[in-house]
Amino acid sequence: MSRFLVTGAAGFAGSHIVEELLRQDHEVLGLDCLTYAGPLVNLANLTGLRFKFVYHDFTQSLPDLGPVDYVIHNGAASHVLRSLQDPETFVRSNVLGTLNVLEWARKYPVKKFVYVSTDEVFGPAGNEPYHEGDRLRPTNPYSASKAGGEFLVRSYFRSFGIPALITRTINMYGERQHLEKFVPLVVGRLLRGETVDIHAESGKVGSRNWAYVGEQARALIYLAEHGEPGTYHVAEGVKKTNLEMAQLVADILGAKFNYRLVEYAWPGHDFSYSLSVKGTPEHVHWQMKESFEELLRKTVWWYREQLS
Repeated sequence: MSRFLVTGAAGFAGSHIVEELLRQDHEVLGLDCLTYAGPLVNLANLTGLRFKFVYHDFTQSLPDLGPVDYVIHNGAASHVLRSLQDPETFVRSNVLGTLNVLEWARKYPVKKFVYVSTDEVFGPAGNEPYHEGDRLRPTNPYSASKAGGEFLVRSYFRSFGIPALITRTINMYGERQHLEKFVPLVVGRLLRGETVDIHAESGKVGSRNWAYVGEQARALIYLAEHGEPGTYHVAEGVKKTNLEMAQLVADILGAKFNYRLVEYAWPGHDFSYSLSVKGTPEHVHWQMKESFEELLRKTVWWYREQLS
């Protein structure tokens, strides 16, 4: 049994990381400042002696948390449109916040420091997927702030010997995601009989690679325990256009699917993302426990129950 510090523990991905760690019989310190996207209710069913919640904003220096074996720095502000409206909040959370967590790990040495990044640091994908060592070209304050966090992590590995890994992940779906995100947003609109907006560029619909959030949690934990310092694309998923995803959600609900294509109306929005896993060691090519379709069905029905 190891002791993990998980930042952003009350958020969508964070709560699934905590859940998986407890399932694997680890001890967990879950740190969060409980923003709109990370309510305490997400942790309501995760109780017991092996889990301790710490209310703290990591844009401030971290308190003494006691010895920790591994850090999964998952906490971040993560919405492109909100970053366009308030860039400073994203820089404070994703750059200054990362600095503070790294400084804490420097004072209280850990076995491994995992920084959870995103495919969006590369900017829009072309015909070929991005590889781990490709140049970062972020296009909005959110992705730029996540890239800034990556550079800090690399610098602390080289300058101070922090045993750090960077993981880049793809679009995720699953329970407990904020309703502003695509899958729960589509579920809500279909249940209300509303038209679903599908963003397009010159009439063409963008695509994403999709993975279930619980599968990412398993990959992150494995990397923390077994990975070597470096950069990893945790990117095994299923590629779907936004229109295809919305149609699948409608089919699961048995709902009438009315949609309209809406041209992108804001800057800094990337048409598509794509990551290569060719350079990633085989041990992070995890296999989904269930099929994409079954996991999406499970997710959609969870939101249907919550929103009904």
